[in-house]
Amino acid sequence: MIRNMKGFPVKRMMFYLLGLVALLVFSGCSAKSSIQETAVSNDAKVEQSAPSESGDSLKIYPQDRKIIMNADVTLRVLNYQDASQAIENATTAVGGYVSSSSLNENYASMIVKVPAGQTKGYVTSLGKFGKLVDSNFSSEDVTDAFTDLEIRVKNLEVQIETLRSLLLKEAIKVEDIFKIENEIRRLVDELEGYKGHLRSLDSKVSFSEVRITFTKESSANAAGSSDFGYEIKEAFQSSIGVLIDFIQRVILILVFLLPLSPIILIACGIGYYIYKKSHKKLSKSIETAVDQPRKADKS
Repeated sequence: MIRNMKGFPVKRMMFYLLGLVALLVFSGCSAKSSIQETAVSNDAKVEQSAPSESGDSLKIYPQDRKIIMNADVTLRVLNYQDASQAIENATTAVGGYVSSSSLNENYASMIVKVPAGQTKGYVTSLGKFGKLVDSNFSSEDVTDAFTDLEIRVKNLEVQIETLRSLLLKEAIKVEDIFKIENEIRRLVDELEGYKGHLRSLDSKVSFSEVRITFTKESSANAAGSSDFGYEIKEAFQSSIGVLIDFIQRVILILVFLLPLSPIILIACGIGYYIYKKSHKKLSKSIETAVDQPRKADKS
């Protein structure tokens, strides 16, 4: 009982203060965890919406939809030249082609077009030529735009045929012929523009664009094998990131507590004053309780 009363104010105050700090740290970590879980959930959704590894990238969409699928890939390889040549051969083998390529001593990238139904399988197969560091898929539904262009094309074709039929009339004037022919030329130019746009959309729907960025392998490992030195580097960088994150959170907590510091100091001062007063009063009570039996013995 005496020991509890003796240590109550300051210890309880410190306990509350430490509890507050722990709560703030836990809240920050919980928020980060929530964000990470959300990101993982979103990644999972993307993965579910992404094409299966069996090769058919468009099974998840209705057959009557026009979907443009693209992918961004980061591939770590030993040699830029060898990897790009191997990928070009593999692309040709699946019925695709290289759209553009950039290669120099310090940087390499490729843009390839592959049949849309093989996008996922193709990206997965790139792991044979190096380490697949990262891959991201995206899709765009252009059904409405495609349908709108088709309607415009049909309407223009009808207008052009109607105007051409007017030219066959015998009673038509010469100035009207020139006007009709000029209008036909204008409509034909507009029609060709719409048809070109349609062909472009159809090509993008039929062939997915895969953008490949190469990075250098840090050690002479076989293609696709694990790089122990790289893993150590990654682990070290990850631990540094955790340390920096911890320091940042401590700074945030200190900044958060800074406006409350006067209140905390006052509360600690009051607690210390109560502690000293109660301790002094308790000491006198103990001394009195001890002295009374001694005085009784002496008497």
